[in-house]
Amino acid sequence: RINSFIDISFIDRFIICINMFNQLKYLHSNNILVSDMKLDNILLVEPSNIYFIDTGSFQIEDYVCGVSLASYMHKDLIGKDLRKTLRSIEQEYFPIFTIAFEIIVGKKPFYNFKSGEMVAASGRDFKFPKTVTKTIQDQKDPLFIWANIDQRVRDVFYDYFKNDSITNLDSMISLFTIILNEKGVEVWTI
Repeated sequence: RINSFIDISFIDRFIICINMFNQLKYLHSNNILVSDMKLDNILLVEPSNIYFIDTGSFQIEDYVCGVSLASYMHKDLIGKDLRKTLRSIEQEYFPIFTIAFEIIVGKKPFYNFKSGEMVAASGRDFKFPKTVTKTIQDQKDPLFIWANIDQRVRDVFYDYFKNDSITNLDSMISLFTIILNEKGVEVWTI
């Protein structure tokens, strides 16, 4: 399982995300939602080899998955009886974007910069700015990492967490692949 990203290069973080997006795209094409998607349920063997674990928590067609961790749950599902609620692909994008953000930045998107803690699911407010204007020296500071991510990726995360604007998996795969190619990394996608 992935517990820390300190020793994982940015290139490998993007490769992990591309592989996660490809696996989710395949599952979605077969009418399967992961439902209880969270970082703890992803096994990382190497960046190009990841697995979803805890597979008893998938929603398959009309078979409902009754579990989810609130910090990875779309706002429309909070407070609902998940044992009776079918989820949509649109709702599944919330944990997808949350996990991708966590892989790339190393923190969840609703991080409290003052306390260093996560914000409760009910008080979500995306605090990362669209552009970073100040210089940050501490390389472990989430804002330092955020400031050094390609602006196109920041735009996608910002637009989703601030404006509910979804970028589909094909577009995410394409964007992440283009960025890696620009850095001289050849990426094979399916």
